[in-house]
Amino acid sequence: MRWKKWIGAIIAVMFGLLDEVIKIFLPTREFGTVDLVKDVIGVGVAFGIALLVYVIKTKRFNKE
Repeated sequence: MRWKKWIGAIIAVMFGLLDEVIKIFLPTREFGTVDLVKDVIGVGVAFGIALLVYVIKTKRFNKE
């Protein structure tokens, strides 16, 4: 089950990279490494929140 979470995070990062690469071919947009870093940080935050929710739910069910 653990590897599925990492696969999801990798797919999300790849989506952000693809988004930035597509911008190379659009005349009104430009590739930005700062945007790519922000995408990776966003994935990390989402992954952290999901992990926090999982831990909270697990602890709540273990107390009962």
